[in-house]
Amino acid sequence: MGCGLSARIFPTSVAPYSKGARVIDGHTWRNTGQMTPAIAEIAGENARPYASLRFPPRDGASPAYAGDTYGDGVTYDWDWYFRSWTFYPFSWAEDDLLALLASFFVEAGFVTQFQIPMATLNTLMARVRGVMRAQPYHNFQHVCDVTQAVFIFVQAPTAIAHLPPIHRFAVLLAALMHDLDHPGFTNLFLKHSGSELTQKYGPDGTLEKHHAALALAMLDAPETDVLVHCTPAERAEVRRLLEKCVLATDMSRHKTIIDDVAKLMPKHFEAAVQHTRVERMTSLQPLRARLPAAPVHNARGAKGAGGLPERTSHDDEARARHLFDRRRESIDRLVKSGQTEAILLLFIKAADLSNVSRPAHANERWVSKIYAEFHRQGRAEAERAFPPSPGMAESDSVAKGQIFFGGVICRPLFVMLAGVVPEAVPFLDQLDLNLERWKAAAALEDADAAARAGAAAEPT
Repeated sequence: MGCGLSARIFPTSVAPYSKGARVIDGHTWRNTGQMTPAIAEIAGENARPYASLRFPPRDGASPAYAGDTYGDGVTYDWDWYFRSWTFYPFSWAEDDLLALLASFFVEAGFVTQFQIPMATLNTLMARVRGVMRAQPYHNFQHVCDVTQAVFIFVQAPTAIAHLPPIHRFAVLLAALMHDLDHPGFTNLFLKHSGSELTQKYGPDGTLEKHHAALALAMLDAPETDVLVHCTPAERAEVRRLLEKCVLATDMSRHKTIIDDVAKLMPKHFEAAVQHTRVERMTSLQPLRARLPAAPVHNARGAKGAGGLPERTSHDDEARARHLFDRRRESIDRLVKSGQTEAILLLFIKAADLSNVSRPAHANERWVSKIYAEFHRQGRAEAERAFPPSPGMAESDSVAKGQIFFGGVICRPLFVMLAGVVPEAVPFLDQLDLNLERWKAAAALEDADAAARAGAAAEPT
């Protein structure tokens, strides 16, 4: 983000915010001084520097909040959080999120290259927010989360080097519009309830067709037509790719899409991904040794284990990035065979499911939100005597559900993503860490159940 745009979107003047801890979604977040409430929520005592290896603060950049320090003389770049994998949109005001979404298209160069009027882009962002419903998971914050993930993917050096700008623009636009007017219920529930959407679009991919139709209609409206200055060929290509990407988010097609893309990948790509992970861990050990063992941002002036990590040197960063630039055989093969659209499908699907690979504090909070919607649907199914959908009952184990979803459904996708875009390797690493955490939680559940069963079996 350029300094001028950053100054307009993220003002350097912020009102003092009282110190103290706040409880949000069951987590304690500690304010550390002069911060906006949104920043105070991010800078919680539970926040760890998960993304600091991949996305270190940029030396020489103009900080978004220039005066925010922790008493140790370090000026921290809050703008960095917007493009890190620690991003959690519920910690930010919706007006800030609107500006953030627009900044993605500016920073990626799409506003300049495709001559997008800023007034039209801002109107589109506001229109997207306006059609998103207030519900636990499928809401405007989910849109921001997915769009932010796709922005990270399309701005990765590998993607910039291999994908034409129009493809990167199309998938970013698809992320913004992939869940328009989502009702918070599944296609199966809509089918059983005989909804108007099912009658209009059919039982297969009902919601995805609805989202795509609304997206194309927005692009037809003059006030939200960000393709107004595109050539006819560019316009047709963006619309085609957008529709294809949105339809690919239908989870009933997930395995088919993954299997089809896998057939296009080199046979050795999984081994190459694992080799890259080992190389990365070996190379970054000196950097890891300098990271604090305890959570950062826990108190103003805290140093050592609780203070800010030292910035990585340019040599360390260059060596780390070099590892990500060495494993591009898979994307080379896809591009040379004319299969770049398969890469876009990986981007939109991985972004849509990205919460499984976010840091623990974000992963757990997203899980609580999706299960709030699941349980709401489970209750609605019971009230209407519909067949129960798997995983929707409040008695179902959340931990075991996440083990299946993360390990069986999502992990193959992220392995493939890391094979195509080596910069995504840290996200696969975090997914595995999350899986281990859910496995530990499931083991505790089983131990508690066994203990209760044993107690019940004892004679009174």
